Amino acid sequence: MTTRFFSPAPYPADEARRQHVVQMLVGQNLSTFEIQVAVDRAADIFGTRYAAMTILDHDRQWIAVSKGLKVSVMSRAAAFCGHTILSTDPLVVQDTTADERFAGNPLVLGSTNIQFYAGVPLVILGAAVGALCVLHDSAIDDVRTSQIDELKTLAGNLVHNLEAELGQSRSAGRPPSNVSQITSRLSNGNQDA
Repeated sequence: MTTRFFSPAPYPADEARRQHVVQMLVGQNLSTFEIQVAVDRAADIFGTRYAAMTILDHDRQWIAVSKGLKVSVMSRAAAFCGHTILSTDPLVVQDTTADERFAGNPLVLGSTNIQFYAGVPLVILGAAVGALCVLHDSAIDDVRTSQIDELKTLAGNLVHNLEAELGQSRSAGRPPSNVSQITSRLSNGNQDA
């Protein structure tokens, strides 16, 4: 029997600053309708079963809005998006079972059986706070540049809208919510398709 391992992503060098922006973001009452439209469109572009907008805090990945996923929070150690936020470039893994970073990941070996992942980091106020991503339960070998470009455009639009929401909140002097309100809002804001 072969033992499979996976590699949790290391924390980025700017983790403290990134966490500050994450806390500002999760304190917002996000417009989930616009995010859901982007998530659904991302899944349509790639023909995938799952798609999500994620936010990574210190030890968890929040799934703010999703298509097809039944969870709203998971361990950051298992999050593919933890690898995505380490670069400004999209991360595409055409076959997770053949990539040593993911082959033993519980999302690959478990009931969701994720075998394909593509994600674009959401860089808000200079910090990669999460990703817009698509996932599928079979490998996808024929990823086109046009698909990646469309995913990048969707992510860019989300970043623009989220930064605008943050700017409006900061100019209005609204304080961020406490952690229990954040958890509740994100959990309730998760919309399965």
